Amino acid sequence: MYELHLQRKGGTVYVHRVGVMPVQIGRAPNNDLVLSDPMVSQQHAVVWVQDDKLHVRDLASRNGVFIGDDRVVGTSSVVDNASLKIGPDISIRAVRTGPTCTQQTVGFVVEDETTGIAVTVAFDRFYVGSADESDILIEGAAERAATLLVHENGEVWLGTDEDERQISVGESFKVGGHTLTLRAGDALQAPTAQPRNDRYPYAIVATLSGATGPEATVRNVASGHEYKVDAENRAILLYLLARQVKRDRTEGLPPGDIGWATDDDVRLGVWGRGAGEDNKLHVLVYRLRNELKKAGFDPWFIEKRRKYIRARIAGAEIG
Repeated sequence: MYELHLQRKGGTVYVHRVGVMPVQIGRAPNNDLVLSDPMVSQQHAVVWVQDDKLHVRDLASRNGVFIGDDRVVGTSSVVDNASLKIGPDISIRAVRTGPTCTQQTVGFVVEDETTGIAVTVAFDRFYVGSADESDILIEGAAERAATLLVHENGEVWLGTDEDERQISVGESFKVGGHTLTLRAGDALQAPTAQPRNDRYPYAIVATLSGATGPEATVRNVASGHEYKVDAENRAILLYLLARQVKRDRTEGLPPGDIGWATDDDVRLGVWGRGAGEDNKLHVLVYRLRNELKKAGFDPWFIEKRRKYIRARIAGAEIG
C-alpha cells in the first residue's frame, strides 16, 4: 500500500491512499484525486500498485508528469519516497505504508477497429455512443448505444437496448457502423477496472403489501428524482433485489459481493415453483430496464452475470 502526499510549500496538505485499484489524477471533478490547478489537465495521470511497486502513467497531459527531473513517457515505476510532479507546480511524494494485496484481474482495452483507436477500460462501466461522457465517441449512434459492465470476478458483459450477453477477450461487436473488439491489456497499460461507487446514487423502497399489491419506488438520492414501478412482477423483482442488499449489508459482506441473488431464487420469488425457463427472467429484466431508462435512470444499475443478478444501489428499504 502507498500514500500520495500532496505537498505545498514543503508541507503535506492532503494524503490519498492507493493500491492495485488505479487512482486517476486530474482537474476534472470525476477524477479520484482532483487538483484544481489550471496547469493540470482534465485527465492528467493514473497511478496504481502492481507487484508491490507504485506505477504512474501520463494520460497525454499537456504539462507532463515528472519523477524528479525526468519526464514520464508512457508508464514508469516509482521508487519509494520519490517526488512526482504533476505539471510545473504540484508535487506529490510517494510513501510506502505496508504490503499491498496482490489480487488483481487482467485489465482490458476496447479497440475500435474502424478508426484504430484503443481505449483503456479504466472503470467498471465503459460507455460507447454519441453522448459527451462516452469512453468511445461514435457520431450518429444513440447517446448510450452500448455499455460494458466489468465484474469483480473477471466477467465482462455487453449491454444494449436490445440485449445483454457475456463477451470474451478477442470478441468483436458492432456499434453505429463501427467494429469494436475487447482485448486484454498489459497490466502496466491497462490496470484493473476500478469500481465507480458514485455511479448509481439510487435507493429502492419496496413492499409486497402496498395499497394495490406489490409496489416499488426507485429514487435518486442525489437529485431527489424518483419513479414508482406499478407492474406487479417488476415491483416484486425490485423488492427481492433490495431485500438481498439489506441482508448482505447486515452480514458485513464486502461491497463487490453485496446484492447478488441467484437467478433460481429470483425466479422462485417472482413466479413461485412454476418459474419456468431462464428466458422468462431475461424478459422481465429487459422490460424493467427499459421502463427505468424512460424514467431517467441508468438501467444498468441492475446487473447480471452468470446465474446471478443484483441491484447496485446506495440504499434499500423494504416493508
